[in-house]
Amino acid sequence: EGINKIYGTWIIASASTVEAAGDGEFLWRILDRVAVVGRHEPLVIFELLNFRARATDDQLQIAQKFPLALDAYFQRDFQAAAKMFESLSLIDPVARLFLKRLEDFRFHPPERGWTGVFKPVSK
Repeated sequence: EGINKIYGTWIIASASTVEAAGDGEFLWRILDRVAVVGRHEPLVIFELLNFRARATDDQLQIAQKFPLALDAYFQRDFQAAAKMFESLSLIDPVARLFLKRLEDFRFHPPERGWTGVFKPVSK
């Protein structure tokens, strides 16, 4: 519930949940890598966008383009990531969240060992 507030989403799931749900019925998009208290490895989280059969054109576009932007972000190609997130910003609040992170990096660049893992301040 708390993590949904951060991203402005309704349903967030782990990779194991997405895998258990199968490929056909649901439209998911990778959302982020987050640090979880008590775990050594970050948790990859996904957002349930819709039932695949009911997905809107915007949701299909998000599912297709957002992972490419996120890959650029994790690779520290912030200029490319910003362009891709910007192209989604009118239809995707999560893209706007990542644009805000990138804007913050202009004033406070990530450290050399940055891995892109988001560390929530609170649950």
